[in-house]
Amino acid sequence: MSYQIKSQAVMDLSGWAPTGDLIDHSWFRHVRRKNKPYYQAILLLGRITYMYRPVDVLDPRNQLVVGRAQKFEADLWQQSRRSLAAYFGMSMNDVDAALEALKRIGVIWTELRTIVVKGQRMSNTMYIGLNTMILREISTPMVLQTHSYTSAEGELSDSSTIAMGLQRDTNTEITQKITQKNRSRAAAGKSRFSAKQIISQAVREAITALPPVLQRDACQIAHEEAEAGDEVIVSNFLLMASRKDLTGGLLRSAVRRDYAADQRKQVSDQDAIKQKNLANKKAIEHQRTVEEEEQSQEAREWCASEEGRQFLHLFKPLPESMLSEKDRESRERLQRERLNQQRQELLNTGLLGRPHEPDMCSQMSTNAVSSA
Repeated sequence: MSYQIKSQAVMDLSGWAPTGDLIDHSWFRHVRRKNKPYYQAILLLGRITYMYRPVDVLDPRNQLVVGRAQKFEADLWQQSRRSLAAYFGMSMNDVDAALEALKRIGVIWTELRTIVVKGQRMSNTMYIGLNTMILREISTPMVLQTHSYTSAEGELSDSSTIAMGLQRDTNTEITQKITQKNRSRAAAGKSRFSAKQIISQAVREAITALPPVLQRDACQIAHEEAEAGDEVIVSNFLLMASRKDLTGGLLRSAVRRDYAADQRKQVSDQDAIKQKNLANKKAIEHQRTVEEEEQSQEAREWCASEEGRQFLHLFKPLPESMLSEKDRESRERLQRERLNQQRQELLNTGLLGRPHEPDMCSQMSTNAVSSA
C-alpha cells in the first residue's frame, strides 16, 4: 500500500540508496536465544549474507552490467573473530557465542585453514561459509517478478508482482512447483551443516580431554569428519590432547591425515600379544588343574588300597573304636618295627652304651607308643 508523499523526510531520502548489511525480518523469529531474538547473531548473519551477495560488473565505457562477481577471492569468506568483534563493537566471547548459535541453526559453518600471505605462513585462519538452503528457510520468501507479455489483442500488459506469504501455511501455488531436486538439495545441505548430529559417547569423552578453548572446534571437526569413523577421531583427539601447542588447525589435520594410525597399530599389536599370553596362561592353568585332579584321583585310589590304609594308620592313627582287629594288629606290628629301627640307629651311633642313654631310649619308646 502506498500513499502520496507528504513528509519532508521521505522527500530527503528519495535520492539516497544505502548500501551494506541487510536484516531480514524473518530472522527475528528463527534466530533466537531464551525465547528472544538473538540480535548479535542476527547482525553477524546480516554481515555474512551481505558479503556473499554478488556485485554487478559494469563496463567502464558505457556503465552497462556485463557480469557478476563476488566480494572476496577464495571459495569462502575469510574473516577473523577479532575483526568481527571490532566491526560490531562486541567482545570475542560474544562473537564466538553468536557464531555458535548460527552453526546450531545450520545456516553457516566455519573452517580453519593455513594460508600464505606475502610469503608468510598464517595458520588457523577462519573462513565462514553460508548455507543458502537454510538461509532461504529462515528468511522471507523471495518475490518473483513476472515478465511482460503481449496479449492476443496486441496490447502490452503491465508487469505484476507475485509475492509468497510470510507464513508457511499460506504459501501460494508457486511453492508447490518446487522440484524434487531442489528439495533433496535443501535436505542435503541441512543435514550436512546441522549441529544436531549424534556424537558417540567415546567421541564426547575424547573431546572433554582436550583444552576447553578447543572443545568447540573439536565438536565441529567431529561433525565434519564423521566419515573417518569414531576410532580415528577418538585416537587422534587423545593423541593431540597431550600437546601443549595444540591448535584447531592441527587438530583437524591430525584427523584428516590420521596421525594416530601407528599408535593404534601398536596398541592393536600389544592387545594381540596380551590376548595370546592370556590364552597361554589359561591353557597352562587348565593343564595344571587336570594334572592336580589326576593326582588327587591317584591319591584317593592309593589311600583306599591296603598299603595306603597301613600308612594312614601309622601317621594319622584313627580312634581305636574305628579300627578292625586286623588293623590293630597291623598298627602294633608297624610300631614294633619302628621302635626296633630307632634302637638299631642308636646302637650304630654308640649312644646306647652311655649311662644316660637307656633312659633316652626308654623315653623315646614311651613317646612313640603314646603318639601311636
